[in-house]
Amino acid sequence: ALAGRDIDLLIYGDTHTMERDFHEKATGVGFQFSDPYFYDGLSFAGVPRAVKCADNNDWFGDCSDLKICVFAGSTHEDVLRQNFPRQKLIRKDDQHSYLQGFVGGSCSVLAGEQKDIVHTAVQNAGYEGDYAYGKKTLSKEPLAMVTRKDEQSWSDAVNWVLRALIYAEKNNVTQNNAWTELHDHRFVSVLEAVGNYGEIWARHEEKNVPRKGMNLLYTEETSSGIHYSHPFGVIEGFRHEFDPSGTANLVVERGRLTCGVFDSRDQSIDTDYCRALAASLFDGDYNLVDFVELSNDDNLMERLDDGEIDVIAGANLTFHYDMVPSNETASGVSGLAFSKPYFYEENDSVSKTMATSQRDADWSSFVYWVVMSTIWAEENGVTSNDFREAPEVGLFGPRFGWMLKGTIIGRGNYAEIYHRNSAALPLRANRNLINNGSTPQLYPPEINEFSIK
Repeated sequence: ALAGRDIDLLIYGDTHTMERDFHEKATGVGFQFSDPYFYDGLSFAGVPRAVKCADNNDWFGDCSDLKICVFAGSTHEDVLRQNFPRQKLIRKDDQHSYLQGFVGGSCSVLAGEQKDIVHTAVQNAGYEGDYAYGKKTLSKEPLAMVTRKDEQSWSDAVNWVLRALIYAEKNNVTQNNAWTELHDHRFVSVLEAVGNYGEIWARHEEKNVPRKGMNLLYTEETSSGIHYSHPFGVIEGFRHEFDPSGTANLVVERGRLTCGVFDSRDQSIDTDYCRALAASLFDGDYNLVDFVELSNDDNLMERLDDGEIDVIAGANLTFHYDMVPSNETASGVSGLAFSKPYFYEENDSVSKTMATSQRDADWSSFVYWVVMSTIWAEENGVTSNDFREAPEVGLFGPRFGWMLKGTIIGRGNYAEIYHRNSAALPLRANRNLINNGSTPQLYPPEINEFSIK
């Protein structure tokens, strides 16, 4: 429906993966994803004896009757196919058939996220028997809002509405006081309609899924990290070809990456991410990059749009550069697309990202996942010495197969990059640490336009 333009926005518990950025199975096209609005994970629930079998990956002997209901075409199914024979998986197309499959006995275990397998859901569907939850979490499921890739301004608007909801909670702006608390009223209608993120959660989720862990607001009192990778999905097979005139192919043909940075130092965390991107394109050779020094007075969007530089390292994620005013878009200037932040300044309003022109969505996504791969590598203990453990990427064909391996062999995982530049950085702490999946993760960028009275 989204690809066919029957709807403009999909909010249906969809996990953001690298695969789906470029090629979603059912439609054959890639999509744009917001920041996650809900962090979840795949686990089991159902008949207690059968849940224990599923947790133990056991379908023999006393567990031979194990059947697991799972949503067809989901990331859950991808995970379970790696752990169970296909005949043990009962594929369901929607929530009703999923729950009725369990109630009717065609499966003894439900595989899903918290909201899918909550006890009240099966009770409401008519189940009256014993019910238990599994102890294992089998996957990461950062759930995001989904839009089409060819409507970047709309995608940005969707994402900044989400960020504003979280930012409002952070600043104690609520449904009742939004009009009196905000100088700039562009987000007032949003907040007056639904309240802030915490109010929405309390209204719809708290009764069945108590708010905890990663779905809590990150505050200044929080001492844990917020670097957290999203899953890659199924990236082995060739399913997406980059535009021959797109940035990725142009850089490869040129034989060098051109990266804009904001200082003249040859070695910094910013230049390391430029080198990591070069290494992802050139099979681990991180030297194939030229640096262009920028200043805060430069028109960054024009320099990217004109092709003078391919990417900017050290760009601060801001509303102004993402949501370009209509008078500028009318003159042909695009906004910036930002990667996940790779460094958070002690100043709450500054986060370093890699930025690209919004004109090339594939290139922006490629850069995003290069940054994300350094976080993934640290989480999984993969260093530059054992880069072979990084998956090969078949998604874009053989030329880009070493996208992830090249990144890691070139500059290492996030911890290695931080350590290499530690003399110029503060002691690694707080937001710049890895989130182990159990601590607060909701942290919106500073919204200067969201002016509190």
